[in-house]
Amino acid sequence: MDGTLCTTQGDISKETVDYLKMFQEKRPDVLFTFSTGRAWNDSKPIYDQLGLKSYISCLNGGYIYNPKTNHLVSSCLSEKFLKYLLFSPFVLSCLQSGDILTNTMRIPLDSEYPNKCFDAFKTSNSVLVGVKLFYKESDKEKVREIIRNIKKFDPEPKVSIFYYPGLINLEIQSKQEDKFSFVEFAANFFGVPYSNILTFGDNHNDIPMTRGGVRSCALANSLFLLGQEASYISKYSNDEDGLIKELDLFFGPL
Repeated sequence: MDGTLCTTQGDISKETVDYLKMFQEKRPDVLFTFSTGRAWNDSKPIYDQLGLKSYISCLNGGYIYNPKTNHLVSSCLSEKFLKYLLFSPFVLSCLQSGDILTNTMRIPLDSEYPNKCFDAFKTSNSVLVGVKLFYKESDKEKVREIIRNIKKFDPEPKVSIFYYPGLINLEIQSKQEDKFSFVEFAANFFGVPYSNILTFGDNHNDIPMTRGGVRSCALANSLFLLGQEASYISKYSNDEDGLIKELDLFFGPL
C-alpha cells in the first residue's frame, strides 16, 4: 500500500480515491483490495476512505481480515517468543521505539519496562501477529547482531528490514506468511485463477506477490529487484497516480 497506493507523503490522492470508488461501482465483478505492512488499526482509515467491501491483508500477510464479517485469518507468534524478545538485553538495549502488534491492538514498547509491555499483551487476550522495532541507523552493527539473535529462536521467525532516514525498522512475523499468502487466500476463497489476479507493488516485500502466475506490475518508483520479478514495469510512479492509470489501461476507461 505505502509507495504503491499511497504517495510518498503517505496519503492517497483525491484522484485515486475518486477513481477507485467509481471503479468498484462500475466493475462489481472485479474485487479491489490491498496488502500492507500496516496493522489493521492503521489501515482502517484508508479501507473506509476507499469504500472497500471485503478482505484486506495486514502486516505483509501476517493476517487477513474482513471487517464486514469480522472474519480473521491469522498467523501468529508465540507468547514464548515475545518473552524471549522482551527479556533478552540485546533486543531492547538500543531500541528507539517499537510496537507489539496483535490482531486487535498495537502495544507500544518501552525498553525500560519490558514487564509492563508483556503484562499489557497478556491482559489484551489477543493474538500476537508481529513486532516492529526501530533502531538508529548508526547502530547498524548492533542491529545485525540483534537479527542474528532473533533468528536463533526455534521456530525461527521472519525478519524484514526497512530503511528510513536515520532509522532501521525490523518487522518480525511468522516465517510461514508473506504477501503471497493473501494472493493464495483470495484465489482459493473466490475461486479465481492466478492468471486473473493483477498485483501492484514497489518494494521488496511485494516480490512474493509476483508468484504463482499472477499478472504483476511494478510502479516506476519500485526497487530494481521487484522490477526484475514483475510481469510489467509501469512508466508511472505512485506520485503520478500510477496504480489507477494502469487499471485504466488494463480494464479500459470507466
